[in-house]
Amino acid sequence: MSGLREPIRRSLAVAMAILGFGLADSVCAATVVNGSFAVPPNVASQPGGYLEGPNAALSGSGVGWAFLKTVLKPSGGVGGDSGVTAAGGAGFDAPNPPGGGQMGFIQNLGAISQSIDFAPGNYVLSFELAERAYGCSAGVCNSAAPAMAITVEIGEQSFGPFSPASSSSFNTIKVPFQIVANGPQVLQFSGSGSPLVAGQDDHTTFIDAVAVANAPGPVITLGPSDLDPTSTIALKGAGFGSPPGVIKLVFPNPSAEPFSNGSKTEMHFDTKGGDTSAAAAKAIDAGHPQGAVDEQTVDISIASPDGKLTSNLVHAKFHNNAVITSGPKTVTPGQTFLLKGWDFDTTAECQSQNRGKVTVHFPKKAAQKFANQSSDDELTIAVPGAGCLPDAVKITLPADTAGVVEQTVAIAYESPGGRKSNAWSAKFTPKLELKVLPWQSVTVRCGTQSAFDDCNDPTRTGYCWSNSVSWGIIEGFNDPYTITGQHYGCWGLSSDNATDFYGITIENSYDGKLVTRTTEGWMITGFGDFSSLLANASLSTSYNTSENVPCISRNQCFPTTAIGVSVPWHIGASGGAISYTGNIWIQGPTGVAINAAE
Repeated sequence: MSGLREPIRRSLAVAMAILGFGLADSVCAATVVNGSFAVPPNVASQPGGYLEGPNAALSGSGVGWAFLKTVLKPSGGVGGDSGVTAAGGAGFDAPNPPGGGQMGFIQNLGAISQSIDFAPGNYVLSFELAERAYGCSAGVCNSAAPAMAITVEIGEQSFGPFSPASSSSFNTIKVPFQIVANGPQVLQFSGSGSPLVAGQDDHTTFIDAVAVANAPGPVITLGPSDLDPTSTIALKGAGFGSPPGVIKLVFPNPSAEPFSNGSKTEMHFDTKGGDTSAAAAKAIDAGHPQGAVDEQTVDISIASPDGKLTSNLVHAKFHNNAVITSGPKTVTPGQTFLLKGWDFDTTAECQSQNRGKVTVHFPKKAAQKFANQSSDDELTIAVPGAGCLPDAVKITLPADTAGVVEQTVAIAYESPGGRKSNAWSAKFTPKLELKVLPWQSVTVRCGTQSAFDDCNDPTRTGYCWSNSVSWGIIEGFNDPYTITGQHYGCWGLSSDNATDFYGITIENSYDGKLVTRTTEGWMITGFGDFSSLLANASLSTSYNTSENVPCISRNQCFPTTAIGVSVPWHIGASGGAISYTGNIWIQGPTGVAINAAE
């Protein structure tokens, strides 16, 4: 509609927000002039039984209304008219109105307006509507043509559209509204509908019995004196309704960022409970998870279910405590995450070098101090300029964060001025490292049936008789092997037979308890290559769990914290040699010590 006609005269005084505050304890009724359209009189005697604006007769004393003609764009044709008509055949064949023999009419996109003086308060606008029995749509004229719906504007407030129910009688419309400041407001009724074609559309609606009445609202007798983003708002008073309506919170100094409803000054909260004398809402940060306001005095009011606002306000001191309302569920080294909430760095602080910080507290301390930090249980991260907003900060956990196991960490924000937030809990998942378990971490029972027996001792070498060259000495023993064995049998009367056993148990380096996941500590994750050198000898290997159950496949046994490796071997009676190496793979958090049980 707005694109089809010139802007119609708007408010004569700037209204405050649609649902404003500061209402007076008592309100004098606003007066609508000529609400029954009885002035000018004797419209039935005019040609056609009606007067159409603009017309000198419609601008005289006592008329009260302005009757506006609209113009269609871009054609420039007439988009709508308005005026006063008589009932019956003398005019538009209008039904008899409730207020007398005359009524106002709005044809197509025409409008009727009046300036009314208001005091702050709750009001109800009432009026009657009926439709013309005959009209035209796109050049087709008959009794089936629809009436024109009507939009109501009171200052900057808009209501409707409202449609008449009948062409033979009037129906009553009531519109509750609030006024927040003394002064004149323009009441306007306008045609509201689809695009119209000049000369082909004729939709007429009749209006009568326009009146404004007082509508006293609820009263607050007790409310909070101090609030912060985590507070709930609880009110006591009278006339709240059952259930109570909506609690409204207004910030005179706007938030630097919009609240969840898009406003920077006003919040609405649905109430809970069914008591007409008590109302409560959920926590502020639960209803509006983000905000960035100065410390200030805020205004609190409540609207009853029928839209009436309280006739008084409650004032509370709002403390701009920093609050985290949203954050990551998990964090890992090198991860960038977003913290959202209330009252982080101000816009000026974000634009300067004086920005806040985020700390990540680890209840289970690191194995050493964090890189570039002075603590082994707390990481401190400065808020970067690129990730700084008054209601959100973007943080990256250092990629070199190491020496800590999986745990629940506490993430908190602190402003440059020392305002500290609540702690946000997140699961820390460390980076993992895969490597061969060193031989020093293995418990050994070495078979002793040959002339020389050695298991996992690189300092020893074996001989058969004096100064003989040893057989099968493991070359490159400094390689990262987990198990190594050497056995030398010299000529004798019988063969040599025994079993080497290697036992591995890894404990949690924090509390000595067995871990269940590699993120909690080091675990055995599999067996690697096994190689051997044999001379007139043989051997085999078997892997068993701590319950001595054979490991047939990787999935059957790993990951685990305990495993045993058995190496049965045989050297022939005429002498021989065995040397072998094998690997056990382990995985755990980077920087955490491997704590193998002795």
